[in-house]
Amino acid sequence: MKLRHWILLALTGCATPDTPIEPWTELPAKRNYGIAWMNEYWRICDAGDTCFNPTPKTRVNSLPAHPNSTVSIDNQKHSNRLRPASPVIVNFSFGQSNPKTGMNQLEEILKLLQQQYTNMIRIEGYTDSTGSLQYNKWLARSRAESVAAWLKSRGIHHPVTIEARGKCCYKASNDTEAGRAMNRRVEVHF
Repeated sequence: MKLRHWILLALTGCATPDTPIEPWTELPAKRNYGIAWMNEYWRICDAGDTCFNPTPKTRVNSLPAHPNSTVSIDNQKHSNRLRPASPVIVNFSFGQSNPKTGMNQLEEILKLLQQQYTNMIRIEGYTDSTGSLQYNKWLARSRAESVAAWLKSRGIHHPVTIEARGKCCYKASNDTEAGRAMNRRVEVHF
């Protein structure tokens, strides 16, 4: 009985028609074609009709003798203030999103932001390699949001961008506890 089933199965498979393979679409040879990034995809387009053309450029051979030196008052007011060359780093305890170990760094950020001119603050949360990717992404976001909330509660109301980078971009090796402690951090860029 088993043999009969195998024969029936084999005959059924042989009787099934092959699915037709659609031929490659060839474009007419009458035009030049290009590739453009449109609507979040790479597309083939007619060069000149639907492709974006490069904008014309003008070469400047010399600078004007008297350049316009118009500077707004806000830029003059804040031009003597320096921004930190590297981000300020706030460290966290294992599995924690409140910066209990990084309060000194938060106070440093607060002083810098009160003294300096900045248009925007970027806060990036990081984790070590312990745990799942999903949990680490959540923890990294929680850490960054915690620092942002702390700054807002202290009167800093600059626009803030938050980025979560769980299990990514390590400062040190995750093989030791000291290395993992360095990786559990938030970086504040301004």
